[in-house]
Amino acid sequence: MKEYLIYLFCKWIRSPSMKGKVKSHLCTKNKGEGNRVELCSSFYGKVRIYGNNNKITIKETGKRFKLRILIVGDNNTVTIGEDVAIRGASLSIGTKRSTADNVECSIGAGSSFVDKNYFYLYENECSLTIGKNCMFSNYITIRCGEKPHALIDRETGKILTGKYDLVIGDRCWIGTNCYFMKNSGLANNTIVGSCSVVTKKFNTEYCAIAGNPAKIVKEDIDWVEDYRQCQ
Repeated sequence: MKEYLIYLFCKWIRSPSMKGKVKSHLCTKNKGEGNRVELCSSFYGKVRIYGNNNKITIKETGKRFKLRILIVGDNNTVTIGEDVAIRGASLSIGTKRSTADNVECSIGAGSSFVDKNYFYLYENECSLTIGKNCMFSNYITIRCGEKPHALIDRETGKILTGKYDLVIGDRCWIGTNCYFMKNSGLANNTIVGSCSVVTKKFNTEYCAIAGNPAKIVKEDIDWVEDYRQCQ
Protein backbone atom coordinates (compact mmCIF):
# COMPACT_ATOMS: atom_id res chain seq x y z
CA MET A 1 0.00 0.00 0.00
CA LYS A 2 2.82 2.40 0.91
CA GLU A 3 4.55 1.74 -2.42
CA TYR A 4 1.38 2.63 -4.31
CA LEU A 5 0.89 5.82 -2.31
CA ILE A 6 4.45 6.88 -3.10
CA TYR A 7 3.76 6.17 -6.76
CA LEU A 8 0.66 8.40 -6.70
CA PHE A 9 2.47 11.16 -4.83
CA CYS A 10 5.39 11.20 -7.29
CA LYS A 11 3.18 10.92 -10.37
CA TRP A 12 2.67 14.69 -10.42
CA ILE A 13 6.36 15.59 -10.13
CA ARG A 14 7.48 16.52 -13.63
CA SER A 15 11.25 16.65 -13.17
CA PRO A 16 12.78 13.12 -13.44
CA SER A 17 15.75 14.11 -11.28
CA MET A 18 13.50 15.52 -8.55
CA LYS A 19 11.23 12.49 -8.75
CA GLY A 20 14.25 10.22 -8.37
CA LYS A 21 15.44 12.13 -5.29
CA VAL A 22 12.00 11.96 -3.68
CA LYS A 23 11.73 8.22 -4.31
CA SER A 24 15.26 7.65 -3.02
CA HIS A 25 14.11 9.17 0.26
CA LEU A 26 10.60 7.74 0.56
CA CYS A 27 11.27 4.20 -0.71
CA THR A 28 14.36 3.57 1.43
CA LYS A 29 14.46 2.19 4.95
CA ASN A 30 17.97 3.07 6.09
CA LYS A 31 19.25 1.40 9.25
CA GLY A 32 22.92 2.34 9.08
CA GLU A 33 25.44 5.04 8.33
CA GLY A 34 27.17 6.17 5.15
CA ASN A 35 24.64 4.55 2.82
CA ARG A 36 23.98 6.23 -0.54
CA VAL A 37 20.83 5.51 -2.56
CA GLU A 38 20.08 6.98 -6.00
CA LEU A 39 16.89 5.62 -7.57
CA CYS A 40 15.49 6.26 -11.04
CA SER A 41 12.31 8.30 -11.42
CA SER A 42 10.24 5.26 -12.48
CA PHE A 43 11.29 3.13 -9.49
CA TYR A 44 8.45 1.18 -7.86
CA GLY A 45 9.27 -0.95 -4.83
CA LYS A 46 11.26 -0.68 -1.64
CA VAL A 47 14.85 -0.60 -0.45
CA ARG A 48 15.84 -1.88 3.00
CA ILE A 49 19.39 -1.45 4.25
CA TYR A 50 20.75 -2.85 7.52
CA GLY A 51 24.42 -1.94 7.48
CA ASN A 52 26.92 0.75 6.66
CA ASN A 53 28.60 2.28 3.60
CA ASN A 54 26.41 0.58 1.01
CA LYS A 55 25.80 2.22 -2.36
CA ILE A 56 22.84 1.75 -4.74
CA THR A 57 22.77 3.53 -8.12
CA ILE A 58 19.89 2.99 -10.56
CA LYS A 59 20.18 5.10 -13.69
CA GLU A 60 17.24 6.58 -15.58
CA THR A 61 14.91 4.49 -17.70
CA GLY A 62 11.67 5.26 -19.45
CA LYS A 63 10.50 1.70 -18.85
CA ARG A 64 8.68 -0.02 -16.03
CA PHE A 65 10.91 -0.62 -13.02
CA LYS A 66 9.59 -2.73 -10.14
CA LEU A 67 12.27 -3.98 -7.78
CA ARG A 68 12.77 -4.81 -4.11
CA ILE A 69 16.24 -4.61 -2.62
CA LEU A 70 17.39 -5.98 0.76
CA ILE A 71 20.93 -5.38 1.99
CA VAL A 72 22.17 -6.80 5.28
CA GLY A 73 25.86 -6.01 5.58
CA ASP A 74 28.51 -3.41 4.87
CA ASN A 75 30.32 -1.99 1.84
CA ASN A 76 28.04 -3.50 -0.80
CA THR A 77 27.46 -1.97 -4.24
CA VAL A 78 24.48 -2.25 -6.60
CA THR A 79 24.70 -0.55 -10.02
CA ILE A 80 21.97 -0.73 -12.68
CA GLY A 81 22.55 0.92 -16.05
CA GLU A 82 20.35 3.07 -18.26
CA ASP A 83 17.14 1.89 -19.94
CA VAL A 84 16.79 -1.28 -17.87
CA ALA A 85 13.24 -2.65 -17.66
CA ILE A 86 12.17 -4.71 -14.62
CA ARG A 87 8.54 -5.77 -14.25
CA GLY A 88 9.17 -7.56 -10.97
CA ALA A 89 12.35 -8.72 -9.24
CA SER A 90 13.90 -9.16 -5.82
CA LEU A 91 17.58 -8.64 -4.97
CA SER A 92 18.88 -9.84 -1.60
CA ILE A 93 22.40 -9.21 -0.33
CA GLY A 94 22.69 -11.07 2.95
CA THR A 95 19.69 -12.37 4.87
CA LYS A 96 17.86 -11.52 8.07
CA ARG A 97 19.96 -14.19 9.80
CA SER A 98 23.37 -13.57 8.20
CA THR A 99 25.31 -10.64 6.78
CA ALA A 100 27.16 -10.28 3.49
CA ASP A 101 29.92 -7.70 3.04
CA ASN A 102 31.81 -6.32 0.02
CA VAL A 103 29.32 -7.71 -2.50
CA GLU A 104 29.07 -6.26 -6.01
CA CYS A 105 26.01 -6.48 -8.27
CA SER A 106 25.75 -4.80 -11.67
CA ILE A 107 23.21 -4.95 -14.50
CA GLY A 108 24.13 -3.55 -17.92
CA ALA A 109 22.20 -0.95 -19.90
CA GLY A 110 19.22 -2.03 -21.95
CA SER A 111 18.58 -5.35 -20.22
CA SER A 112 15.00 -6.41 -19.48
CA PHE A 113 13.37 -8.68 -16.91
CA VAL A 114 9.79 -9.92 -16.87
CA ASP A 115 8.37 -10.93 -13.46
CA LYS A 116 9.37 -12.95 -10.40
CA ASN A 117 13.13 -12.93 -10.88
CA TYR A 118 15.15 -13.59 -7.72
CA PHE A 119 18.80 -12.73 -7.13
CA TYR A 120 20.39 -14.06 -3.92
CA LEU A 121 23.90 -12.86 -3.02
CA TYR A 122 24.61 -14.33 0.37
CA GLU A 123 28.40 -14.71 0.71
CA ASN A 124 31.04 -12.11 1.51
CA GLU A 125 32.83 -10.71 -1.55
CA CYS A 126 30.61 -12.55 -4.04
CA SER A 127 29.58 -10.78 -7.23
CA LEU A 128 26.88 -10.87 -9.90
CA THR A 129 27.40 -9.22 -13.29
CA ILE A 130 24.67 -9.17 -15.94
CA GLY A 131 25.70 -7.66 -19.27
CA LYS A 132 24.05 -5.22 -21.64
CA ASN A 133 20.86 -5.88 -23.62
CA CYS A 134 20.06 -9.21 -21.98
CA MET A 135 16.49 -10.53 -21.97
CA PHE A 136 15.20 -12.44 -18.95
CA SER A 137 11.85 -14.21 -18.86
CA ASN A 138 10.06 -14.90 -15.55
CA TYR A 139 10.71 -17.18 -12.55
CA ILE A 140 14.49 -17.04 -12.91
CA THR A 141 16.67 -17.60 -9.84
CA ILE A 142 20.33 -16.68 -9.49
CA ARG A 143 22.04 -17.83 -6.31
CA CYS A 144 25.53 -16.89 -5.10
CA GLY A 145 26.29 -18.67 -1.85
CA GLU A 146 24.68 -20.91 0.75
CA LYS A 147 24.14 -18.71 3.83
CA PRO A 148 22.69 -19.14 6.35
CA HIS A 149 23.25 -22.83 5.50
CA ALA A 150 26.79 -24.09 5.08
CA LEU A 151 28.87 -26.98 3.77
CA ILE A 152 31.47 -28.24 6.25
CA ASP A 153 34.52 -30.48 6.11
CA ARG A 154 33.78 -33.59 8.15
CA GLU A 155 37.36 -33.98 9.39
CA THR A 156 38.14 -30.39 10.37
CA GLY A 157 34.64 -29.04 10.94
CA LYS A 158 35.57 -25.94 8.96
CA ILE A 159 33.01 -24.19 6.81
CA LEU A 160 33.74 -24.61 3.10
CA THR A 161 33.34 -21.20 1.51
CA GLY A 162 34.73 -19.50 -1.55
CA LYS A 163 34.60 -16.33 -3.59
CA TYR A 164 31.57 -16.81 -5.78
CA ASP A 165 31.52 -14.81 -9.02
CA LEU A 166 28.70 -15.19 -11.53
CA VAL A 167 28.94 -13.42 -14.90
CA ILE A 168 26.26 -13.35 -17.60
CA GLY A 169 27.57 -11.78 -20.80
CA ASP A 170 25.96 -9.27 -23.17
CA ARG A 171 22.85 -10.15 -25.25
CA CYS A 172 21.91 -13.32 -23.42
CA TRP A 173 18.34 -14.62 -23.63
CA ILE A 174 17.19 -16.58 -20.58
CA GLY A 175 14.01 -18.66 -20.76
CA THR A 176 11.45 -19.07 -18.01
CA ASN A 177 12.07 -21.08 -14.81
CA CYS A 178 15.86 -21.20 -15.14
CA TYR A 179 18.18 -21.62 -12.16
CA PHE A 180 21.78 -20.40 -11.95
CA MET A 181 24.09 -21.96 -9.37
CA LYS A 182 27.06 -20.21 -7.75
CA ASN A 183 30.14 -19.83 -9.97
CA SER A 184 28.19 -20.50 -13.14
CA GLY A 185 28.10 -18.08 -16.07
CA LEU A 186 27.43 -17.39 -19.74
CA ALA A 187 29.44 -15.97 -22.63
CA ASN A 188 27.99 -13.21 -24.80
CA ASN A 189 25.04 -14.04 -27.08
CA THR A 190 23.97 -17.21 -25.26
CA ILE A 191 20.42 -18.62 -25.28
CA VAL A 192 19.24 -20.63 -22.26
CA GLY A 193 16.25 -22.96 -22.70
CA SER A 194 13.35 -22.91 -20.26
CA CYS A 195 13.70 -24.87 -17.00
CA SER A 196 17.47 -25.23 -17.38
CA VAL A 197 19.83 -25.50 -14.42
CA VAL A 198 23.14 -23.77 -15.14
CA THR A 199 25.86 -25.29 -12.95
CA LYS A 200 29.09 -24.17 -14.65
CA LYS A 201 30.65 -21.42 -16.75
CA PHE A 202 30.02 -21.53 -20.50
CA ASN A 203 32.63 -19.77 -22.68
CA THR A 204 31.17 -20.47 -26.13
CA GLU A 205 29.39 -17.53 -27.77
CA TYR A 206 26.39 -17.79 -30.11
CA CYS A 207 25.14 -21.06 -28.70
CA ALA A 208 22.03 -22.47 -27.01
CA ILE A 209 22.21 -24.43 -23.77
CA ALA A 210 19.47 -26.44 -22.09
CA GLY A 211 18.82 -29.24 -19.61
CA ASN A 212 19.58 -30.20 -16.00
CA PRO A 213 22.48 -29.75 -15.78
CA ALA A 214 22.57 -27.45 -18.79
CA LYS A 215 24.80 -28.33 -21.73
CA ILE A 216 25.33 -26.94 -25.23
CA VAL A 217 22.60 -28.21 -27.56
CA LYS A 218 23.22 -25.98 -30.59
CA GLU A 219 26.03 -23.71 -31.82
CA ASP A 220 26.40 -20.88 -34.35
CA ILE A 221 22.98 -19.37 -33.73
CA ASP A 222 21.81 -15.87 -32.87
CA TRP A 223 18.51 -14.34 -31.74
CA VAL A 224 16.40 -11.22 -32.24
CA GLU A 225 13.86 -9.73 -29.85
CA ASP A 226 11.15 -9.49 -32.54
CA TYR A 227 10.95 -12.10 -35.33
CA ARG A 228 9.55 -9.47 -37.69
CA GLN A 229 13.06 -8.02 -37.89
CA CYS A 230 13.94 -11.03 -40.02
CA GLN A 231 11.16 -10.52 -42.61
